[in-house]
Amino acid sequence: MAYSSFKGMHTADDGTLYVAGTRTLQHAFWRDMWDDMKLPYAGVVPSTGVRNTFRYNEVKTQIQANPRINRLVGHSLGGAVVRAIAEDYPNQIKDYEVYGTPGVRLTGNDPHSFRYRFDPISIFDRAAQSRGFATNPHGYT
Repeated sequence: MAYSSFKGMHTADDGTLYVAGTRTLQHAFWRDMWDDMKLPYAGVVPSTGVRNTFRYNEVKTQIQANPRINRLVGHSLGGAVVRAIAEDYPNQIKDYEVYGTPGVRLTGNDPHSFRYRFDPISIFDRAAQSRGFATNPHGYT
């Protein structure tokens, strides 16, 4: 439902906010692609990184307006945003899961991160839990 919504988010009745990754919907495609380009340059180029994306600001606004949201689930771009929001709002966000999230983490064991083997987007996230193989390695199931 998050992928088909206008803002790329869906709030469930149990307080979970689902955050979509890059969408191909006409109204969101270029904005999401612009956000994607900001991710790898965090700390290198001014105004880049996940906290300077449109999606981060949309999710931040949503959780500030709805204190019932206490769990986040994100895929790809949405996963990068979810991880940052969970760090920034530890008193509100009690749990989160991210799938196929871009980023470079060469070591570690993150119980909140999951990826399929050979996913080209999350291939450098070695801290994520590997979930085997999939027909679409960057899929969200």
